[in-house]
Amino acid sequence: MLLTDVAIRNRTTVAVLGLIIILMGSYSYMSLPREAAPDIPIPFIMVTTTYEGVSPEDVETSVTMKIEKELNGIRGVEEITSSSAEGMSLISVEFTPDVPSEVALQRVRDRVDLAKAELPLDAEEPVITEINFAEMPIMLISIAGDVSPIQLKEIADDLQDALESVPGVLKVNMAGDLEPEIRLEFYPDRITEYNLTIPEILALIPSENVNISAGGLETEGMKFNVRIPAEFVKPEEVDHLLLTVRSGKPIYLSDVASVRYTFKDRLSYSRLNGFDNITLSVSKRVGSNAVYVSDYVKAVVAKAQEQAGGVLKFDITYDMSKMVRNMVADLENNIGSALVLVTLVLLLFLGWRPSTIVAMIIPLSMLITFFLVQLLGYTLNMIVLFSLVLVLGMLVDNAIVIVENIFRHLQLGHSRVEAAILGARQVAWPVTTSTLTTVCAFFPLMFWPGIMGDFMKYMPITLTLGLLASLFVGLIFNPVICSVWTGRSSAAPRRKDHWFIQGYRLIQQAGLNNPGLTLFLAFCLLVGVATLYGKIGQGTEFFPEGDPERAVIDVRAPQGTNIHKTDQIARLIEQRVEPYRQWLKHVVTNVGSSGGASTGLVASAGGPHLANVTLVFYDFAERQRPSSEIIAEVRQAVSDISGAEIQVEKEEMGPPTGAAVSVRLVGENFKTLENLSEQAKRMIAGVPNIVNLRSDLEATRPELAFTVDRRVAMLLGVNTAIVGNFLKMAIFGTKVGTYRQFNDEYDITVRLPLAERVNVDDLHRLRIPNAAGEAVPLSSLGTFEYQGGFGTINRVDQKRVVTITADAEGRLSSEVLADVQRTLLPLGDTRVGAGDVLNWSALRILRMGGKSSSAPSPTRRIWEVLSEKQRDNLEVALSEQKSEEEDKEEEERNQQQILAFINEALGKPDFYSATAFPEPNLSEKAAQLLERGPATLAEEEVRFLNRELLASAWPNIIAPSMRLELPPGYEIRYAGEKEEQDKAQAFLSKAFGIALLLVTLVLVIQFNSLMVPVIIMTTVVLSLIGALAGLLICDLPFGIIMTGLGVISLAGVVVNNAIVLLAYTRELQRQGLDLIAAAAEAGVTRLRPVLLTATTTIIGLIPMAVGISYDFHTFSWATKSESSQWWRNMAVVVIFGLGFATILTLVVVPSLYVMLSRMSLRLGFKGPGAEHPRE
Repeated sequence: MLLTDVAIRNRTTVAVLGLIIILMGSYSYMSLPREAAPDIPIPFIMVTTTYEGVSPEDVETSVTMKIEKELNGIRGVEEITSSSAEGMSLISVEFTPDVPSEVALQRVRDRVDLAKAELPLDAEEPVITEINFAEMPIMLISIAGDVSPIQLKEIADDLQDALESVPGVLKVNMAGDLEPEIRLEFYPDRITEYNLTIPEILALIPSENVNISAGGLETEGMKFNVRIPAEFVKPEEVDHLLLTVRSGKPIYLSDVASVRYTFKDRLSYSRLNGFDNITLSVSKRVGSNAVYVSDYVKAVVAKAQEQAGGVLKFDITYDMSKMVRNMVADLENNIGSALVLVTLVLLLFLGWRPSTIVAMIIPLSMLITFFLVQLLGYTLNMIVLFSLVLVLGMLVDNAIVIVENIFRHLQLGHSRVEAAILGARQVAWPVTTSTLTTVCAFFPLMFWPGIMGDFMKYMPITLTLGLLASLFVGLIFNPVICSVWTGRSSAAPRRKDHWFIQGYRLIQQAGLNNPGLTLFLAFCLLVGVATLYGKIGQGTEFFPEGDPERAVIDVRAPQGTNIHKTDQIARLIEQRVEPYRQWLKHVVTNVGSSGGASTGLVASAGGPHLANVTLVFYDFAERQRPSSEIIAEVRQAVSDISGAEIQVEKEEMGPPTGAAVSVRLVGENFKTLENLSEQAKRMIAGVPNIVNLRSDLEATRPELAFTVDRRVAMLLGVNTAIVGNFLKMAIFGTKVGTYRQFNDEYDITVRLPLAERVNVDDLHRLRIPNAAGEAVPLSSLGTFEYQGGFGTINRVDQKRVVTITADAEGRLSSEVLADVQRTLLPLGDTRVGAGDVLNWSALRILRMGGKSSSAPSPTRRIWEVLSEKQRDNLEVALSEQKSEEEDKEEEERNQQQILAFINEALGKPDFYSATAFPEPNLSEKAAQLLERGPATLAEEEVRFLNRELLASAWPNIIAPSMRLELPPGYEIRYAGEKEEQDKAQAFLSKAFGIALLLVTLVLVIQFNSLMVPVIIMTTVVLSLIGALAGLLICDLPFGIIMTGLGVISLAGVVVNNAIVLLAYTRELQRQGLDLIAAAAEAGVTRLRPVLLTATTTIIGLIPMAVGISYDFHTFSWATKSESSQWWRNMAVVVIFGLGFATILTLVVVPSLYVMLSRMSLRLGFKGPGAEHPRE
């Protein structure tokens, strides 16, 4: 090959190039930003419009729908969702990831400008903001100590300022702090006594708290700035503010009001391990190195701790960089362990000098890849690192074939330079083709759309860069090194009488002599494994579930619950979690927010009825128990706490996919949607392994509405605004100024004492001053009435929606979702007919007095729990059942009538008793409990047994009889993980087909034949045998993402051996060997490189598959691999698929080649071996 020839003739240049690669690649590796997962920039634009005092229904019609109408049709929009709450419209526009955020922001801004003319005049201007999920907090810092709240706030403020100046830090938010204020609480009786009015006082305070510049005064050649510095500088100045003089006596503000330097009403609580604290959350800029930012932040925190001494305690409760370091170190250990194993294999098969030359390709290719990754602006994350693990074993494939062929030419008597040129030239096209086929397999994955595509795109790009780098190094550096550092005695002649080769010859000869039988056996093996997997396989999963490092106990009390009551619930949860403290590093509590505020997992909502308790587990390698087990036990421990809806949610790992179950009920009438959602929730709750079931339909906060009688108010000299502002001042408080102290600024607020506003009667007694200065009782101006309704109205793509979400525990989410879909299947849907519910003939036997033992267990149990009236009605329906030859439609109608009676029976609490379903397919524990009898069972044992029985009966007996009945115009949609799974499955299927076409195209170009590519592509089918067998042996589910990627990877990898094998077979035919001899000799000659290339790829993935590697940082064995949780499925598929395919390739491919060649010759064609192979 020209490139190799030029390199050998310019060895000094190649040496310098190698040095440059080492220097630049090392620098790139050291400077690449580290992060756990790739930043996924999802353009997410929020449009917020405030419309105070308006109900959710009115906000929806007058604001939300009008803005949605304009937003509809914007290019690049993935989904438009909205929430209309009381006084607030919130619309979120999600764009596809390929739309730049600034473009998305401008498009939304332009459309909202068009909608402004149609919005109500008293609605505030819509606020448009960009939400970037890549800017979630990377660190949480807790500050606690035995100091006053004011001192703690001041110290937290100082630390916040210091952290915001750290390079790479975007923002620092604070939670749990108390905000000081000067509060004035009026005494209404004293104000009346001194003949004052509240509006007079409210107007006086800001007029005395001023700092006015009066301009400049020039005198005696100087210019002076004149100002009136009358701002309050001490709280006592507010207290001693002179209001008026009555009968020569000065009246001060303290005479009519209580002036206190205090704190604003508490909006949140924050605790660490049960102690009050302030939490600072640190977010980094997109693209910043999380590890470097974390190091800077730790240095600042350490300095603050040193300055504070032992008075304060600074704890870092969450540090993403630690996870990044652990994951990077874990994957680096896998790479290092794989490198050692691959080198040992090469030493074993090739000897020290050839193996050293081959092993050189790994660091050189890696360094080139690091340089290119940095050039593309990527980070060193788990996707990039796993791609390097996956490609590591493939990197040596080209070098093995090239170096092995060069050494073969040395043994034939050529000089080092001649052997290097001839050896590399002879296999240059096959290795180039094999590399291109692998690249072609991954190429379609670069165009993966959506969030999942943005998350996984780094894998095909990194693999492509690594493979092309290995091809470059293999064709340039390996021949040059061989031309310098080899000798005739460098390798011993290959022994063709070796027992292994002789055994292969026997098997190969049997296959060549009986090609039809060989192919038939391979086909039977494929069908057998596929059938076995369908029967006993572990089902499917969307994305692997790792062992989470955090969990959030989410608390949602009823609307209207005050923060103190919510805090009591949070403290009770802390008590329930206490027995698990040995497994927990921290317990972080935030009251007044919900979602994941303490972990930075998601944006958190606010409200006094919301709280979350975050459990931070010890690191993966330090945990003696899986955190998923602890989470399940904690969920059980808090399940009986009343007064709030409590969910225990584990940290979502990987790309954001949503809940395992996300059901959207779509329709227009909100009351109908409420009824449907309640019905659906009851039905879903019965599905086994469902946890965290919740609906986003939220009742409104309890509300007291004061309706002003405008006619009476006008007669009494007040208007609605005066009444509203007075009530706001009395209850919530009104800001009348600010008080400055050093660099801080505090509000001065006014309101009535708590004793004056305890209940509605107190409010009725309030007296409002009119224009004449007279006090008018509030009771004479209108009436209070209690109101309620829906808290929010949610819409998706301009349709009203109620969303029900749930998680799966103890079972694959795909199986749980399938049960939910079967449960909610609308009546009349033909996918599940009424005849699937029960054994109708058995029911007839029971009706006629037949023995109950003759009916199947579920049917018998349903008959037993029916009331006499239900049995009578059931008999009527059964008697109307037609024979099979009669009208099927009428029969189905009768069966639906029967289902209605059965549904009622299913609602009885004793339906699932300990002896209801004594079926043999229950677990061993359940069978033992049944043998003991119901009278001996403890309560928790009965619950366990009922769950087992329910799971056994659910899919085919219970679920079909509980289907949801939807009115016309209403529909069910599945979102969340299901939506992403469907998208991923559709794309991967398409990508697999395109990959096969691209690989076939490369093979056609290489061999100038159609028959040979068809033969080679059979190895892809053979690899499926190993892939499915590997999942069965390792007891793993079929992962939509990971197994799908593994199968696509195999499509490009397994064909490489067949390419090398058939390319040499055709060359031998060209040299004069007959068909059988050429196939046999090619198999023996290429046996070692074929086995070596497959073995190195397999060996490179073994540390990832088994989760064991050598820790090169601590020089010890690492037996727990965090990254293996994610990638094991894919590693197993590639290992077993490639292993099976390689073994079968050495036998099946030559046999198929011989058979098709003979068939072609009989039909009068030249045959695949007759064309001149391309050189």
